[in-house]
Amino acid sequence: VKKQFNEQSEEALAFLKFAPDSTLESIRAQIYKEITTFRTEDKTDNSTDGMAMLLKFPRIILKLIMKILFFLDARGIEYEAQAKTENGKKPDFLFPSQAAYEDPAFPEEQLRMLASKTSIKDRFRQVADEANRIRDKHLFTLTPGDVTHPKLTQLDELHIHLVMPKVVKESYDDLIQGETMTFSRFIEEIQGLQADRPQSLTLL
Repeated sequence: VKKQFNEQSEEALAFLKFAPDSTLESIRAQIYKEITTFRTEDKTDNSTDGMAMLLKFPRIILKLIMKILFFLDARGIEYEAQAKTENGKKPDFLFPSQAAYEDPAFPEEQLRMLASKTSIKDRFRQVADEANRIRDKHLFTLTPGDVTHPKLTQLDELHIHLVMPKVVKESYDDLIQGETMTFSRFIEEIQGLQADRPQSLTLL
């Protein structure tokens, strides 16, 4: 977005997210509002906070998060990255949004969260406290051989369900495979929840 209509003007970066039921008119209005805000207020970038947060992650975690973001956007899934929950906690991905999470009328069974870690180690325990309204949480990991039977028991006690790529899941024995899900299966679950949700509960 150009702050002024000339080549030398200061520029700003705007991220806009549209709903599945957006119309050309609503999209036009949203774009117009964003441009007007940049040009009339002391605002340079509506992505600054998000980019500052992302750049704090280790490079390997950042690459993992960006891949998940691309996958979700390509499938039109409603989510919010690094939304704030209780005590300032920030789950990596909240479904469908922070607004839905904060709305007491929104059904808890239709809320989901996904944490992402290349390796679970002992840090998986922090996932259990990232969203109190969501009893069963999901944790995406992609390190083969990282999950043991004792660790699986610990995760189960915390109601944390592991999500992983198909090729990683198939590297484990039958017991661990039976207690984990592929990333594609998790996406199918989210798509099913969002498809079944009454339109009146859709929070934009």
